[in-house]
Amino acid sequence: MSSTPDLFGPAEAPVTRDALLASFEHWVAHRAQSASSARSSRPLREESIEMYRDMWQVFVAWCAERSLALATLDEIDLTSFLDSLGRLQEASPRYAKRMAQLIGRIDDHEALRQGRPPNATIAAVVRTPRYQFAAASDGGL
Repeated sequence: MSSTPDLFGPAEAPVTRDALLASFEHWVAHRAQSASSARSSRPLREESIEMYRDMWQVFVAWCAERSLALATLDEIDLTSFLDSLGRLQEASPRYAKRMAQLIGRIDDHEALRQGRPPNATIAAVVRTPRYQFAAASDGGL
């Protein structure tokens, strides 16, 4: 096998990108049908959908470059992505926490749709002190 990188990226990248984008749209559609009043389940406002879509697209691009799927994302992958946010933009600790939570919520939804357990790594990373208390280190609200 050649060690020369493929100039056009891995063959799986479009499939990964499409699958991840579809995961987001399924999650939004599911939320739109929800009768729940719980904050993490109720329908989203259009502004929220657009904000989450923008966030999700950053994650999708990162995963597609590496041919990573939600179900197989490991701790190193997820923390590398979250760490990269500060290099890509001025990402606050709170933003990184919200990104991790979004990834977790969409994975939870996809796990139900696919009949698989949720990726436990995502929840474990969100529960680490670095992300669990991110709002406190970011000056509160």
